[in-house]
Amino acid sequence: MLKFIGILLIGAGLSACSSYSYKVFNAQRIDVKNPVEKDPEVDSLVAPYRRALALEMNRVIGEATADMQVARPNSTLGQWVTDIVLQFGKDSLLNNQPDKLPVIALLNTGGIRASLSKGPLTVGDIYKLMPFDNQLIALKLPVNQIAEIEAYLQKTGGEPIAGFTVVNGKIVIDNLAESSYLWVITTDFLANGGDKMLFFQAATEKILSPVLLRDLLLREVERTGTIDQLLEERIRF
Repeated sequence: MLKFIGILLIGAGLSACSSYSYKVFNAQRIDVKNPVEKDPEVDSLVAPYRRALALEMNRVIGEATADMQVARPNSTLGQWVTDIVLQFGKDSLLNNQPDKLPVIALLNTGGIRASLSKGPLTVGDIYKLMPFDNQLIALKLPVNQIAEIEAYLQKTGGEPIAGFTVVNGKIVIDNLAESSYLWVITTDFLANGGDKMLFFQAATEKILSPVLLRDLLLREVERTGTIDQLLEERIRF
């Protein structure tokens, strides 16, 4: 048994008229190394949900025709994810935008947490790939931020991109010369400065989607049934 002595201060802050009341209380040490016994009643309540979750995670939703991994500066997995993000941005987030600005997608390598192996793909595989509840967002960015993105990609060695290329360290975007702005499709985590992508803070307009990136990937795998991504040299320093 351990005994602690605590002091409770009662009164107006630490002014001269404060009064003090001393309290003594006891605390018992509990060794957390000891295993906690299961509660049969609680376990019986949880068991059906555990089984249902296991069944859903093991549900096959598609197939990968080859091993897919994420790597810098280019990878099939990174390009597969960003291609889906870019298309979603064009079709859903920016479908009603009248400005018709260039649209690109930029994600972070660290956000893709697992590889996909050749063969059947389950719901659990996509959850391992993208365990975060990141929402998709479109950011209207001034073109003067392109230099910041170039410097960032140079420093990190490359990130998953779509809708543009990097040639000798310089970003190449079709029809950019005619525009003062461009749209970037990314996640809310990165839009808020995650992974030190601080250039996103210069956005003049934001369109946030309720759709999670993970849910978008799940939906795409179920829609297509097969993942088949050819590696492109989108980034060359």
